[in-house]
Amino acid sequence: MTFGDRVARVVRERRSQILLGLDPDPAHLLPLAREQAAGASPAELASSAVSAHCRALIDAAGASCAGVKLQLACFERLGWPGGRSLAEVAAHARDAGLLVIADGKRGDVPHTTAAYAQALLGATDTPWGSVEGLGADAVTANPLLGRDALEPLVSTARGVGAGVFVLVRTSNPGAAEIQDEAPHGGPPLRDRLADLVRELGAQGVGEEGLSDVGA
Repeated sequence: MTFGDRVARVVRERRSQILLGLDPDPAHLLPLAREQAAGASPAELASSAVSAHCRALIDAAGASCAGVKLQLACFERLGWPGGRSLAEVAAHARDAGLLVIADGKRGDVPHTTAAYAQALLGATDTPWGSVEGLGADAVTANPLLGRDALEPLVSTARGVGAGVFVLVRTSNPGAAEIQDEAPHGGPPLRDRLADLVRELGAQGVGEEGLSDVGA
């Protein structure tokens, strides 16, 4: 099943198009999360509380949502315990029947992008066996390194029925400096990026008419 078909099915079943955004700040957590925190180091205590906080929000609001969007930086800043909490929250969301979007806006040269794809969407083969990644249903990606830097994400996602959301026009005020620019009288960068999204997604359209590459 393609990612677009999976999205359409989840939206119909849950009667919702809402994503629950989880950008946890260790300084602003639910009281119950602080009470449940466990660990020996500050990183372990903070990560445990962040996990409890996010899982509680999924329990409270998940029934009204189609998926969750996990801001990776908010977990990664807590070190390896934060990575463990990220995996716990993603698993909890999947158990609740929600789509999981890993929001890291990854973008790098092709071989590094391939490693990001393994980490977030697929698995990594090693001499000791396969190491599973996060198993997200979709990721966000920065396209400014070009088509070849996006293709490893797109191909990995397509192979596992996942999706890629590519930055085209962002909401921060400074975005206009670059994304709205039209060099030499040509189209603005945002329009060129939108064309790239359409081209990359053309081969990933499912029966529901939705592509596995979005903006």
